[in-house]
Amino acid sequence: MNNLRPRYRILREMRYLLLTGAYAIACLFSPFPAIAQYDDEIDCEKTQTDLEIVICAGRSEQQSYQAMQAAYQKVQQQYQSQNYQSQNYQSQNHQSQNDLAEGYREKRLNSLIASQKAWFEYRQAHCKWIASKLGGGSMQPTAEVTCQAELNQQRMAELLQDLED
Repeated sequence: MNNLRPRYRILREMRYLLLTGAYAIACLFSPFPAIAQYDDEIDCEKTQTDLEIVICAGRSEQQSYQAMQAAYQKVQQQYQSQNYQSQNYQSQNHQSQNDLAEGYREKRLNSLIASQKAWFEYRQAHCKWIASKLGGGSMQPTAEVTCQAELNQQRMAELLQDLED
């Protein structure tokens, strides 16, 4: 009887390794290139399947993320510019104007970077929470990506507003 347990354990481990190996091989030879080609052919105005909806939502999120990142980089460049002066900036110390302006730019830039990191973490967590309301259904990924696209748009508007101020 004692000899059966180790053999059973060995057989179970071999089965696990076999299944894991089969899964890895399936991933290597999966039809992802076909999906990528299919992605190019989708008209997002006429989606019909869940896959098309997910792909189109992903496109929308990517576009909004790229636009938001472009706005973020513009604000970052503005803060790094030697000519950056804010309407709120006022000298109250006896240091030279250049030293004060440099310190102000550095503080604004550091605050921007910190807020962007915090915003990104918030976006990820918030959209996971929103999508979790669907309980793991087929539309949960779409809900999460759509939420991210909406928050990207909001963040972009905030960043562009800062450029105007």
